[in-house]
Amino acid sequence: ELYKNSDDFVLLFEKTETIKSTSLFDFKPFIYAIFGIIILYSILRLEWSQAVFNILSLIGVYISLELFNQKFGNESVVVNNICGGTTNSQSQGSCSKIFSSDKTNILGLKLSDFSLIYFLGITVLGLLFPEAQFILKAISWISVGVILYSIYVQAFVEKSLCRVCLLIIAVLLSQIVLSSVFFSWNLSINIILISAVLFSGLFLLLVFINNLTNQKEELKKSNAKN
Repeated sequence: ELYKNSDDFVLLFEKTETIKSTSLFDFKPFIYAIFGIIILYSILRLEWSQAVFNILSLIGVYISLELFNQKFGNESVVVNNICGGTTNSQSQGSCSKIFSSDKTNILGLKLSDFSLIYFLGITVLGLLFPEAQFILKAISWISVGVILYSIYVQAFVEKSLCRVCLLIIAVLLSQIVLSSVFFSWNLSINIILISAVLFSGLFLLLVFINNLTNQKEELKKSNAKN
């Protein structure tokens, strides 16, 4: 019956087993452990304002990592839940719309990638250099430009709100208020030099990882085509 109802060209599809990830190590528990150690150290050893600042930085790091991972086609449960829960929902579409409208491209890095560099940098400074309050305060105020740009894109260009973007903006605003009220203005040339080297190193590292991951994705697509 199948043969009689068929044309000259027939396609046969065979269900294949799902190939499990061959990764030998799951990094998420390791990342969570590091986050826990940083939070515990901040609470026990630093002033409450610095501890809260570091916890806010970790929230930014976590969200930025999820966005960086999602950029390469890996679905993020956290981002999906914040944006609306399902990929078909209007809120989820708004998030995707905002991310796709980001035309920033500096050595392959987008604005969401720079948020990862930003939060990683201030996390390291806030943890290892408690005397870097001046730098943290100055960097926090620099982020005002990014906040205004993000609000402009959401309100006037795309005319839709992105919940993940708003959450990051809330974290940035909280850090601005916290650092402005409680952090000192003590200036240190050594801390400025360390900060410059740190952010430059993080930038180059993320460019390398981004290019490496892009090459891996291209190889996977090429292999699928072959």
